[in-house]
Amino acid sequence: MVRKKWSKMISVALVASIALPLLWAQEIDNSIPAENALYQDAVRTVNEQLSIARQNPTRYWKGASGGAFEGTYLRQENQGKQVVFRDMNQRELTISLQKLATQHDSYFTSRKLLDTGEILPFLLPNQNHTNRRTVDGLKPQPEQVNRTIPKQDLRKKINFASLTEETIVLTLLWWDQNGWLPIPEGKDVTDKARWLSREIKLGDGSVADIHQGLKKYFDKELKDHAALQFFPTENLRNSLLAREFSLETVKKYAHGTNACLLKLRRYERSKNRGYYYFFVSSIDGDIVTVHYQGENFNLQKKEVLGKKKEVVTEFHFTDMKQVPDWLKQSHFVVDYDWLLCITCHVFSEPGKPVVIPADMPQTDDFQIIAEEPTLPVYAKKMDLIYDKRQMAGHLIAASTKVFWFWQNGGSPRLYDCAKLDPMSSKNVTKWRHEMGQNVDSVGP
Repeated sequence: MVRKKWSKMISVALVASIALPLLWAQEIDNSIPAENALYQDAVRTVNEQLSIARQNPTRYWKGASGGAFEGTYLRQENQGKQVVFRDMNQRELTISLQKLATQHDSYFTSRKLLDTGEILPFLLPNQNHTNRRTVDGLKPQPEQVNRTIPKQDLRKKINFASLTEETIVLTLLWWDQNGWLPIPEGKDVTDKARWLSREIKLGDGSVADIHQGLKKYFDKELKDHAALQFFPTENLRNSLLAREFSLETVKKYAHGTNACLLKLRRYERSKNRGYYYFFVSSIDGDIVTVHYQGENFNLQKKEVLGKKKEVVTEFHFTDMKQVPDWLKQSHFVVDYDWLLCITCHVFSEPGKPVVIPADMPQTDDFQIIAEEPTLPVYAKKMDLIYDKRQMAGHLIAASTKVFWFWQNGGSPRLYDCAKLDPMSSKNVTKWRHEMGQNVDSVGP
């Protein structure tokens, strides 16, 4: 019952994304037409579903009562009540949805929406404007940010209290080097790092200690220049940590001037060597580029079965040639509180502090990079008569009930097939069969 309700809510949300106003519409620049705000809402909804549906179909799948197996998702049958997989021996397995862990529901729902045509099989382009929430008095984010921390081993010159302190100091140096938030003291990198090491006290390096240590530093040195925002907050921390690890979540926060830290435990063979915070520079598929102890490394995400048949998320070096000898036998395991994002909001005018709203977005959902619209390769240029009016543009998806059409000079929109004239309906049906889009259950 819970699964059916959840799936129905997703379908309703997809329809509502076309018809309902954007939640943050009041935050968008007033010069942007209302229909663009509606389109952006549809873009985020469709792209989020497609992003989930495009996740690797080969993985470890958990059972509702525990245990896991490795296999490849193939399709859903019996109106979504059964899921078909191919196991590693190339045999097809049909498993009841109720016997699979609920954590996979979002993937199954998104795949069903994609397979039945309820979401477009390509990423919708964003309009040529930036959709972000803004607050008066804050310095706007730079259009381009170098998210790579320069290779530098400061440990030979500075006696850091912990590796966590080193990571936080390097993060503050990164803001300084990008011209985002200058460090008040020091002439060169070493001087600045040494001064920061004396000023910042992080206790045992827990998330709470990082919160408190940085807040004290900012209150003392930078309260007239900038303010910090953390994710998760202390109030949300427990709810976040209860979730399964998600590289997509990390990717949403690792953008712009955000300091996105991934917390992993290092294992040397089977021996636990403690946890470390990795500064995330970028994510490409399952490859994460991180800064760790003065070096930049590529780590690859892998899922393995633990001793109790549970799925464990690990990270391994992709190129052992760049790894120092003392790290060659190491791999990393996702820690319980695996994410910390630190956003630094810089005031437009020093001495005029701004109160940061508690719900100020930190993810890249509200930092959309403008791009030119790009049609999918299978889009069909077509003239249609719709509701007794002519439309010129490209047909991009269709079912027996609805179709997606991109009018020249406009945006992709969902239309009702019943309002097409007979010849236009015939052309849409012909294209639909050519593309193999023969599902009747698409649309509201």
